[in-house]
Amino acid sequence: MGSDPRRLRNLRPRTHHRRGGPAVSGRDLSINARLKPEPWTDRERAALPAVNDHDLSIFAHKLETTAVECQELLLRLGASTGARWGDSGFAFYTAQGDIAVCSTGIYFHAFLQQIPIKYTMAHWLDDPSVGVRPGDAFFNNDPLYGGVHAADMTVFMPVFDGEELIGWVGAVIHTGECGAQDPGGVTLRSRNRYEEGILIPPTKICAEGVVREDVINLLANGVRDPRMLVMDIKARLAACRRGQERLLDEARRRGGDFVVGGLRQLIQMAADAARDRVRSLPEATVRQNAFLDTIGTGDALLKLGLSVTKRGEKLHLDLTDCSPELVDHSSNTFPHTLVGMSATYLCNYLFPDLPVNSGLSEVLDWTFREGTFVSPSADAAVSMCPNPMAVFNLAFSLALAKLVYVQSPDRAVAPWFSGFNMPIYGGMNQWGEPVSDLFSELNAGGSGARPAEDGVNVAGAFFASLSDSGEVEQNELGIPVLYAFRNRFLADSCGHGRHRGGAGLDAAYMVHHVPFLMFGSLGFGSRFPCSLGLFGGYASPSLPSIAVKGGDLLERLANRDPSVPATSTELLEGGALAGEYHYRSMNTPVEPAANGDVYLVPTGGGTGYGDVLEREPAAVVRDLREGIVTAWAAEHVYGVVVDEATGEADDVATAAARAAIRAQRLSRGRPLAEFEREWSRLRPPDEVLVAYGAWPHPVDGPVPQGVMR
Repeated sequence: MGSDPRRLRNLRPRTHHRRGGPAVSGRDLSINARLKPEPWTDRERAALPAVNDHDLSIFAHKLETTAVECQELLLRLGASTGARWGDSGFAFYTAQGDIAVCSTGIYFHAFLQQIPIKYTMAHWLDDPSVGVRPGDAFFNNDPLYGGVHAADMTVFMPVFDGEELIGWVGAVIHTGECGAQDPGGVTLRSRNRYEEGILIPPTKICAEGVVREDVINLLANGVRDPRMLVMDIKARLAACRRGQERLLDEARRRGGDFVVGGLRQLIQMAADAARDRVRSLPEATVRQNAFLDTIGTGDALLKLGLSVTKRGEKLHLDLTDCSPELVDHSSNTFPHTLVGMSATYLCNYLFPDLPVNSGLSEVLDWTFREGTFVSPSADAAVSMCPNPMAVFNLAFSLALAKLVYVQSPDRAVAPWFSGFNMPIYGGMNQWGEPVSDLFSELNAGGSGARPAEDGVNVAGAFFASLSDSGEVEQNELGIPVLYAFRNRFLADSCGHGRHRGGAGLDAAYMVHHVPFLMFGSLGFGSRFPCSLGLFGGYASPSLPSIAVKGGDLLERLANRDPSVPATSTELLEGGALAGEYHYRSMNTPVEPAANGDVYLVPTGGGTGYGDVLEREPAAVVRDLREGIVTAWAAEHVYGVVVDEATGEADDVATAAARAAIRAQRLSRGRPLAEFEREWSRLRPPDEVLVAYGAWPHPVDGPVPQGVMR
């Protein structure tokens, strides 16, 4: 087993307290700290002799393929953007609620969705008014219990072999409407949890095989698009039922002892392998700062200061040096979401060959400071928590890349685009039906540059690399928009470097078929780059959200005008369309958009790796021809001179241009002590630091008044 079994902690209900505050009925925040595997039970120890390596390998493969099958059911049966394009996941769990086998579009759900099961075990297992019985199913979307924000909704079912609970199955989908004050599943304007829509703690929605229509009706009554919510719930139920059947088949074929012992052994094997991998890394402490440039509806700088210390078989993550909790703003996130987000890097880069289960979390220890925007009070607004989660992932990815480089330089990869940029909408579609969701183009960001080659263009979402950006025709069929264009790389969206990041997607949306639609956008990085490069590589550029009001695109399309813009560059240069151009931050609340209004919400590229002056001139010329970089960037960033006659790089002129750039760099150089004196005197304007906390280290300042300790 790799370690001595530990005594099972008490899972029964007990009195719980909000951190530093009075008792709160119904809240059990201690559950959120139980993301590592539970201790071995006597039942699991007794079952282990029934498990042999050969049959365990077959069992693991069967559950993995079944999890993929159930994930595919979510894609085919769900109605929301998240369901159809991969913002979902399915998993098998032990009887205690630890995840053992997972198929997921989003890795962080792999670590998080065990929390509502553990809550159910603690509070409803022996409660006579609820109970856990064969055929039951439970629903949860409360961020306090394993959710990320209210749009992430989970259904989970117990699996009984006779009268014995031998495991659980669970499915999660981001359903793009949760009844918040803004449509689309998230709201920039929320000031506390009570403005973020339905927040349902683990609640029974099926009793002994019968769907509780009263509970389904209650949920549907709280959202703008009830059909989408109900269809997504049914998709989750179908996937869970399929997984339940498959696990029971294994219990009948191999026996309940094998299933109980096998699920636990899969977790233990992953934990042991993860410890071995971490143990092989160098002993070191790596510090990495990352910044968020929005608090929700406004622009302000927030700091996430991360320190990663590797000792033995453990990585200790310290997040004490972070900006204070945002009072009356929505860009907070709970600590457990960052624990979940760590799986994005771990599963993609550090442990890509290991099973995805809760055993991987055994190598991580965490320190948070209460009262920060990554460890706020329980009533804090967290609708925009994907933004601070993305900032954490950036810091963690950069820190681990530097740590991994010492041992395996080929695995030190620059970060993907991390901006979460996406349009959101709500209203009536062209068929007179209520709609409310988000667009899927966030799943088309560029990947980060690699040590020996460029990043991949329009690769996917950093948090869901297997997700899809959707089909234009299918989107236009049910959403009252017409894509002005979605067929090009966004020029200069990548981070430049010796190897550049992958380019992001270029797309624009025009309201069509309806008098108006509520339209807005989410994300960050309009004031400060959302993704930073590695080893001298450039960051992804800052990107605005742009609206063209009262434009003439419809008229020009009808007249077959050949000058209709087909890229963002054409749209923005020279006022290609009539109308008023509005340049805003990416976080823009929904507003009425009239028929014919055009919105540009760009998806950025990945970051660069290494010095731009070391990039092969021929590669720069190729990018220039393909529209990935502009002529300005080729000349001023890469120092490449293109021969106008041949269209190829002029090697002699390029060498001279790069020598001049290097000379300019040297002329700006100064001794370290002098640089530090000047640098330490710099400070952003006060209006930028309104939510930052103490400058430059928020940890040095007090928790501000109004934040619960």
